[in-house]
Amino acid sequence: MSSTIERSPELDAQLHAMAMATERSNRPMMLLVIPALLALAALVYLGIGLKQKADGRTVLQRAANYGAELDALIERHEATRSAEIDWGALYPRNPYIGVDIESAMTDAGIEFSRPPSIGQARSANAVMENQIQKTTVQCDVTEEPISDILRWITAVENHENLKGRAFLSSIQMNPRERGWQAKFGVSIYEHR
Repeated sequence: MSSTIERSPELDAQLHAMAMATERSNRPMMLLVIPALLALAALVYLGIGLKQKADGRTVLQRAANYGAELDALIERHEATRSAEIDWGALYPRNPYIGVDIESAMTDAGIEFSRPPSIGQARSANAVMENQIQKTTVQCDVTEEPISDILRWITAVENHENLKGRAFLSSIQMNPRERGWQAKFGVSIYEHR
């Protein structure tokens, strides 16, 4: 008698499943997946490190450029600061300011009924590093038309020897019976 065991399809399915499970357990899948994940993490870390290194070099280069610019500015400032200032060329003396004020009146064709009073030049204290002084001339006009007085002031400010230098430092105007009385000061800055 021969003895044969008949297997049922369910038993075959179970045996097949067990064989597959044994085969899967014999394959080292985790030994392949874990190193692959570690290699990927190392590449990401390397990429981040390289980017930070490049950013650091950029920041360092910018700092070096700013430092060079700052050094150049400091040198230029020190050179400018130590340069000799020619106060006489910047603010030349004008010993004829009273004459220039009077010639501004005659050049503008202004004729007053009474000659105006043009005072002597008076110098104030030095205003800058004891090199520059303010010089003022007082002018007085009595009972004249206001338009002529204002034309004279404008002519003084635009006179060729005073333009850009002379300025009206004071003015006082009062009405009188036959015109206006005006007292005004014309000033310039000049080298001592």
